[in-house]
Amino acid sequence: MLNLLRPQYLLLFALLGCQPVGVPNDVPNATQPSATPTPVASAMPSPEVSATPMPSAEPKVVPTPVSSTAPVPSAKPVAFDETFKIGAGQPMVFPDGLILNFALKNDSRCPTNVTCIWAGEVQAEFYFTLEGRQEPVSVTLKGGEEEAMVSYQGYTLTLYAVDPYPVQQEGPVTPVRSVATVKVSNSATAATANTP
Repeated sequence: MLNLLRPQYLLLFALLGCQPVGVPNDVPNATQPSATPTPVASAMPSPEVSATPMPSAEPKVVPTPVSSTAPVPSAKPVAFDETFKIGAGQPMVFPDGLILNFALKNDSRCPTNVTCIWAGEVQAEFYFTLEGRQEPVSVTLKGGEEEAMVSYQGYTLTLYAVDPYPVQQEGPVTPVRSVATVKVSNSATAATANTP
């Protein structure tokens, strides 16, 4: 119980507009950190002790902007106009500071060794982070197609494959980390490359 009287927890309780359970209401400024901790007789609340209820509305989550100058943990450097593989949750960083992330959105491709009436498709979500702003961009690669392209703010992303390809199997399915094979081009670098 005394751990809840630490300043960081008291500040949290003050922000939420409540008081920790077991802290009597007559303790002055119970939600404000003080230099001398107030002793509490018991960790269990007594009948005469009341606690202020927590607000019924859920707290709002405020997104934290991504700093373009801060290093991205475990981001791998990659060059424009080169085909590379990007794993789900594995950020890649380009020379101009663009950070690219990948997540598998949906995979309805017809599994190998199965006869289907529809080839299916795989939907991938790519997250472009540039100048502190992150934007999701969806790409759909239809079964039988060799590539799918999408453009975003001067960048062109070409999706070639998402592995592993679905396989029909019996028993429990083991989750596998998805990997996309892509190429990213930047219209600014393409323009300077074509200039004599």
